[in-house]
Amino acid sequence: MKTLLTSKITLVILFLLTFSTAMCKESDFYVNVKQDTVWGSIKATDNTWIKFKEENKADYEKISIDQIKEYYKSEDKTHCYAMTLPGSSKPKFLALLEEGAINLYEVSSFSNAFNTTSNIVQWYTSKNNSTLEEVKANLYSVKKSKDERNEVFYDLFKDDYELFYDVKKFANLEFGQMREWIKKYNDKQYSKDRLIAQN
Repeated sequence: MKTLLTSKITLVILFLLTFSTAMCKESDFYVNVKQDTVWGSIKATDNTWIKFKEENKADYEKISIDQIKEYYKSEDKTHCYAMTLPGSSKPKFLALLEEGAINLYEVSSFSNAFNTTSNIVQWYTSKNNSTLEEVKANLYSVKKSKDERNEVFYDLFKDDYELFYDVKKFANLEFGQMREWIKKYNDKQYSKDRLIAQN
């Protein structure tokens, strides 16, 4: 009798755990140009399309960027926006890495040259919703020189002298280092805005 009761309790606990996990599980979605949020599952992505299966549908379909404003992929918590890069006329999906007074975005692509495939990673920033500016690239960029990109990055911190002079000490800016400075700046701005709001 006790064994049967224990088995029933165990089954109930397992069911509740499974149900709560399913309820808490994040879902993929995209927001279309009509501002409607469509829930489902993202199978694959590119800079200009996603493969998406809507909830309660059997098949995946390829949806182009001209139908999408943003999408979220829960598997790797990627939140991407359709944006037009400087000097370009067509949008690409940019992954939002940091959000705040300074937004940090990443776009990656592949280049084939001399029988070698290279993954090109570029970082862009937008401060207070200004236009995008390239601040970092892992390979040669035809848009801006390294010094030009550095100056753009330094300028982001001009209204915070402490951070500005700290950043200016570095001529070789690394990806991780740059992201930490942006985090620090955004945290300080958030705290400042909260203080102003309370007064």
